[in-house]
Amino acid sequence: MKSAKNSTQLVIDCNALLAMLAPTGTPREIVTKLHGAVIEVLKDPGVRNLLINDGSEPVGTTPEEFAAFIKSETVKWARVVREAGIGEK
Repeated sequence: MKSAKNSTQLVIDCNALLAMLAPTGTPREIVTKLHGAVIEVLKDPGVRNLLINDGSEPVGTTPEEFAAFIKSETVKWARVVREAGIGEK
């Protein structure tokens, strides 16, 4: 039996994520307060176990780290869409 990698010569690395976002222009103090609250929840052993048992990996990056991640993912997937010729006709 051929694997997906052998049959298509394409490897796709993608993951689902769960994140909290705020509108552009949200005051920094509100972003900081929300981030702190989320980090506290992610430290709770019950919440961590629930997420882990559901197959998730609780991370809790900084807002700046997450913004950089979103930017890099946007660039990556835009290239995939472009190279695959996916788009409106």
